[in-house]
Amino acid sequence: MKGTSALCRSRRTPRTPPARSRAGRGRCLTALIGSRAAIAALLAGAATVACRGSTEPGAATKLSFTVQPSSATAGAGIAPAVAIQDAAGNTVAGATGAVTVALGANPGGAALSGATTVNPVNGVASFSGLSITKAASGYTLVASSIPLTSATSAAFTINPAAATKLAFTGQPSNGTAGVAIQDTYGNVVLSATNAVTVALGANPVSGTLSGTTSVGAINGVATFSNLSVDKCGAGYTLTAMTSGLAGATSTAFNVTSNCWSTKASMPTAREVLGVGVVNTVLYAVGGLTDAATSGTVEAYDPSTNSWTTKASLPTPRANLAVGAVNGVLYAVGGQSGFAIPLVTVEAYDPSTNTWTTKASMPTPRYGLAAGVVNGVVYAVGGIGGGNTLLGTVEAYDPSTNTWTTKASMPTARTNFAVGVVNGVLYVVGGNSSAFLGTVEAYDAVTNSWTTKMSMPTARNSLGVGVVNGVLYAVGGYAGGNTAPLKTVEAYDPSTNTWTTRELMLAGRTSLGVDVVNGVLYAVGGYAGGVSGTVEAYQP
Repeated sequence: MKGTSALCRSRRTPRTPPARSRAGRGRCLTALIGSRAAIAALLAGAATVACRGSTEPGAATKLSFTVQPSSATAGAGIAPAVAIQDAAGNTVAGATGAVTVALGANPGGAALSGATTVNPVNGVASFSGLSITKAASGYTLVASSIPLTSATSAAFTINPAAATKLAFTGQPSNGTAGVAIQDTYGNVVLSATNAVTVALGANPVSGTLSGTTSVGAINGVATFSNLSVDKCGAGYTLTAMTSGLAGATSTAFNVTSNCWSTKASMPTAREVLGVGVVNTVLYAVGGLTDAATSGTVEAYDPSTNSWTTKASLPTPRANLAVGAVNGVLYAVGGQSGFAIPLVTVEAYDPSTNTWTTKASMPTPRYGLAAGVVNGVVYAVGGIGGGNTLLGTVEAYDPSTNTWTTKASMPTARTNFAVGVVNGVLYVVGGNSSAFLGTVEAYDAVTNSWTTKMSMPTARNSLGVGVVNGVLYAVGGYAGGNTAPLKTVEAYDPSTNTWTTRELMLAGRTSLGVDVVNGVLYAVGGYAGGVSGTVEAYQP
């Protein structure tokens, strides 16, 4: 360009040469002037061509981003510019072909909004008002104008806008839920740390939500990990709230596990009763009413949620134990009147609705418990004559109607509960000189006892049921001025560990517990008065 400019500046009149003889000088001057004029004309033409070549571009061949799209917040404007250029990269000012931009790399699966086709001005298409609403990093734009070579922009980022609302990104399931803090467009605001609180919205059966219900967001999401609803039901929802933002409601969900439901009450309210199951029907036997020891027998059918009265127990009693073998219930021991321990054993056959007397238990006692292992009823512990705490274990074989003495339980106790898993009998809680959390296991094959992990909540007068190889310890009393417990704790013998489960709806002590078709039933007991309440727990 410098040489060309000098050439352009060289177009001027040639200098006059020095004078010679008049005639000779005239002829020479004429010739010289003519020659120099011709040369000057030629130089002027060349200079004109050179100057024109330096300022006028060639034909348009390609596009190029002269203003790159900048990173922005969701929904905010993006204003790139695209030039129409020749092969050398010069902008072709006279180009008129419309230029269109579209998303190239699209990590957020977004749409490009705004006027995406623009006519160039002086060879440059300037875009304004373009926007993207989905936050992500690594977007690019592609510019095109047929038949020119297209251009791709540098990568850019769309960041979330200001937080405006909550949304359930993890719907309630198995005690968990996730709530995101979002902008207007549904982008998670990663910098948000708001405390989010959840509560029951739709509540079809008046359940109670438990667990940690207020959680601070991390990376814009509040994660709830230990929520539970105490009542089984369909159509629950959760609501989520935080200050200054629009709340959210979850999709509907059902509570079908680790929950309780109320069933038809037992007709005769009573405590310290015995329960047993035969052919999917639960039988409530004896116990203590407000008036006296009872011989009442009532049967609950879960399939109809109804009770029927059966033939009474011949010997009315409370604090007895019941075991079922081959479709027959065996009522063992107990007390008749005040603190009078019994040896009585009576058998009930539901198929005939009749009772028969069996061989007496060797040791009179009440406040005992019974478990069945391989068709044999094991009567364990209790209180004997002279108000003596017992660790006595005696086994009744219905096939021979005989009793044998077994290895004594290491911790003498009363008002405990038992459950049997895989041929091993587990003794849970009760009281001796104090309320116990002690768990001891009896192996009938080796006639020996081992100590297991203690129950977290020491208590007596509880019930135990077994579902799928897990023992559930339900209700009871922890001493002092405490109310009857709603506490439910589960023991897994395979890991020798306890976990806390959903609270019983009505706290009770001295209740009966058994299992029908994988559902645990808590029957009767004491809750400030003798109770006929029946609640079902679905583990």
